[in-house]
Amino acid sequence: MKANKTSLVLLANLVRLARPLRLAFKDKRGQVLPWAAFMMMLFLGMGAFVLDVGHAYICYRQLQAATDAAALAGAKQVYASNAAATAAAYAAVTGGANTYSSLQNVTIATGFPKLECLTTVQNMGVLCEGPNTANAIQVQETATIPTFFAQIFGVSQMNLRATATAAKGKAIPLNVALLIDTTLSMNDNDPSCGATQMQCAMTGAETLLQGLAPSIDAVSVFTFPNVDPTTVQNDQSCSPPQSQNPSFYSTPTSGLATALPYTFATIPSNSNTNYTPSPGTGTYQVTTFSNDYRSSDAGKTPNTNSTLVQTVGAPSVNGSTAVQGCLAPPNQAGEFGTYLAGVIYAAQGALAYEKASELSTDAPGTPTPINVMIILSDGNTNASTRYGFSNQFFQTTPSASGIYPSDVGDCGQSIVAAQTAKADGTLIFAIAYGAPAAGYFNWNPNDETDSINNGNCPTDQNSFFTAFHLGSNVSSYPNISPCQTMKDIASPDTNLVQFFWSDYSVAPSSTNCYSADGAADGLNDIFAAISGSLSQARLIPDGTQ
Repeated sequence: MKANKTSLVLLANLVRLARPLRLAFKDKRGQVLPWAAFMMMLFLGMGAFVLDVGHAYICYRQLQAATDAAALAGAKQVYASNAAATAAAYAAVTGGANTYSSLQNVTIATGFPKLECLTTVQNMGVLCEGPNTANAIQVQETATIPTFFAQIFGVSQMNLRATATAAKGKAIPLNVALLIDTTLSMNDNDPSCGATQMQCAMTGAETLLQGLAPSIDAVSVFTFPNVDPTTVQNDQSCSPPQSQNPSFYSTPTSGLATALPYTFATIPSNSNTNYTPSPGTGTYQVTTFSNDYRSSDAGKTPNTNSTLVQTVGAPSVNGSTAVQGCLAPPNQAGEFGTYLAGVIYAAQGALAYEKASELSTDAPGTPTPINVMIILSDGNTNASTRYGFSNQFFQTTPSASGIYPSDVGDCGQSIVAAQTAKADGTLIFAIAYGAPAAGYFNWNPNDETDSINNGNCPTDQNSFFTAFHLGSNVSSYPNISPCQTMKDIASPDTNLVQFFWSDYSVAPSSTNCYSADGAADGLNDIFAAISGSLSQARLIPDGTQ
């Protein structure tokens, strides 16, 4: 009995001891802590993903936008020598126009910006032109961005890369007045071009026509000095050749356009102003506005029956000469010197009338055309009744007031005329072709040593007014240089469009007559860059061939 009682006591004690253990095993408090720790790590990971990846996406979009902008800016200048530099200037790199504080260590990838000649774009009528022989540009940028929550997992930064390709697009509607110097100095040789200055100018004009769109762009050629309306068609005949052009006092050669003393076009006062040359009084306009220089925007073959093509010439598709340009310095042009104001007013009047005519006949919704003037000259405007090889340079005797028309202050009058055109919305590109370091003229035509050579336009000089007892200088721009005249004639350069260009490789040009890019650009490259500036740029898919 005692043994049984002892057994019962032990069993009771075991039951009593087991109860707390049983209760402990049933208590689940505290088991959520491991799960909580696990879930916290999960949420932190999700936060790292949402915040860091979301931040990375925003930064990527910023980088892509900057890269797109850089490509578009470069495509706008793809025909110019500074296309790659322009693209870099609009990138997200330090100092670029599209930087973001959230983007660090942005660089342009090695080998970019990349200039390309894409067949697909060529087939759309956009030629590969200019010093780069390109019609498109590709930009690629890289950047690093810091992370936030992802640093817990050892990821301290992310690397981003963006690529964009842009090409020249279809041009906007243009009316282009091309003003070409046809004084006898244009018969001088241009060593860098390997032909006469006139032939080199016409080759540049051919390049311009290749870059325009005949479906919407109309072009007209003007010359100075003006020519007899009855012989202006000889600038399309090529008979006799340019080499037979006479010099001072020579008998006019039959078949060449005959220069006349400068006449004075009416200053355009509104958009309906017309320029209609009167028979016998001279005309600056050699060809009317036309768009028949090619059969289509995509086509490369020139229309050899076009008066415009016959005037400036055109190469064939294989590079040989399809049409020999006939425009040449007219007879006795050297006697009349250079006077830009008259031709600028004449061209602006013709542009204004052309635009008004188009607006009156275009269908609703048709884009408004833009008037453009391209002036090629050395800027040394020096026509005056006060000196020279002829008793009278102007058809009517002007005053010595310095106000158009006047026989003094020629360069100043040119700038004022250009201001009138620009005020009416015309864009003016000025090409200084051999702008001299010093304006030159003779006081006494019988004594070559009796001359002025001091760097200024002759009839804008103080010495000119003093020598002829004209009183104080009334020029709008006293003592201005030929190069500065061309700069002031041009529209102001912008970040994307260069309006003043200079080819100073031709003697007696001033090597200080720099355009914005600082290079002595050849006329072909200059005209290619101008035509490129007049067209739009657009993004295209990366990998386009």
